[in-house]
Amino acid sequence: MKEAILKIGCYTIFIVFEVLAVASEILFLALLFIIPTGIGALLKSIFGEIFSQSCLVLGIALVSVAFIYRKKFQKKFEAFCRVKSANLIHQFKKLSYFQ
Repeated sequence: MKEAILKIGCYTIFIVFEVLAVASEILFLALLFIIPTGIGALLKSIFGEIFSQSCLVLGIALVSVAFIYRKKFQKKFEAFCRVKSANLIHQFKKLSYFQ
């Protein structure tokens, strides 16, 4: 019973950090598109249609550049998350209940 609880706990910690890595990448790409596009949409009435379209193009360009370099970011962030999850799993295994 203890071994099953230990496995479930370790897998849960690992999965949470893996999902966190993927979700942060998706959120980062979404924000790179939404921020300039939102600014362009909000300021369209003040600066005009050309400014709004320029912000849309900027958002697409930022997502394109980030998508190209996402593998480097993903590797670094996954390494960071794996270290953190390994530390948590190690602490989880050291609990007096599992000794």
